[in-house]
Amino acid sequence: MNVGVIGCGSIAEIAHLPAYQNAPGVRIVSLADSDPTRLNLLSRKFQVKNSFTDYHDLLRDQSIDAVSVCVPTGFHHDVVLDAASSGKDILCEKPIARTADEAKEMLAAHRKYGVELYVGFPSRFSRVTREVLNLLNRGFIKIPLDVHVGLAAPPPPRGSWYLKREMGGGCLFDMGAHAVDLLCHSFGEGRVSSAFFECPSGADADIAATVSLEIGPDVKASVEADWRSQRFEKSLKIRGENGFIAADSITSVVNVSQPRVTLGKRVGQFTLRFEQRISEYWNEVWEFVESVRRNKTSSALANGEDGLTALRVVEEAYRHFERKGDAHG
Repeated sequence: MNVGVIGCGSIAEIAHLPAYQNAPGVRIVSLADSDPTRLNLLSRKFQVKNSFTDYHDLLRDQSIDAVSVCVPTGFHHDVVLDAASSGKDILCEKPIARTADEAKEMLAAHRKYGVELYVGFPSRFSRVTREVLNLLNRGFIKIPLDVHVGLAAPPPPRGSWYLKREMGGGCLFDMGAHAVDLLCHSFGEGRVSSAFFECPSGADADIAATVSLEIGPDVKASVEADWRSQRFEKSLKIRGENGFIAADSITSVVNVSQPRVTLGKRVGQFTLRFEQRISEYWNEVWEFVESVRRNKTSSALANGEDGLTALRVVEEAYRHFERKGDAHG
């Protein structure tokens, strides 16, 4: 199987390229990036023979079966449309696009040309996430009532596209998309009830966001995304009808507490520790490879419709904020 990677930023370097390089039977044929320095750096690092500053040249290669789209979000729409028309199956980094209208056009192209379109939400492949969902399916805390997803990371470089709304930047839009997809995928699409954002001076995109959602008649959910931290955080907390689950994907620990007391001791309390032997990013890319290789749609990956669902919720959060007329803080 031959693949190409469009965009030579950090996500291509730490996730897509090493995952493809370590996937049996996969050959990285070409790279494309408008920055010659990054292009040359990754071409040498991963020993890729063909490199192009114009991604259209990569797409003209009929030997390439699939592509990863790792360009900034503001370019997803155009690159995916071109990749679909060239007959390539696509793994596009999240969020799927800047707007729901762009995402709908991308979905129309994937249907028109009969190619697969997946969106990169690696949290679905986290060992911790899967174990938490397994506990829920086994009824450990009965019905989930409150769900909280917390994400934090150091701030992006000043002047980067991550802080420009027109390019698809913003903490909730970019990093928070992981949390929103996790909620939608696990519990259903929610309705935004409140949204608060913080923007730095001189930037037009948020660096922190808190969003509350209502999912169906029973579940209340919240997302906190923060680019002001000095370390990475990924937490999932669920209060149920009969207990509480707190998970940390950075340390790979899941704590479960149930209100059962025997002989004065709480017996419904235990801790699970896991080792994520293979990166969730690698697992995601390998799932994409198998989907393309077998010509079979994957139920584990986020498809284009899933990407659109997450984007609708994020857009509603920004609209809710604007309707309320809140100050950025």
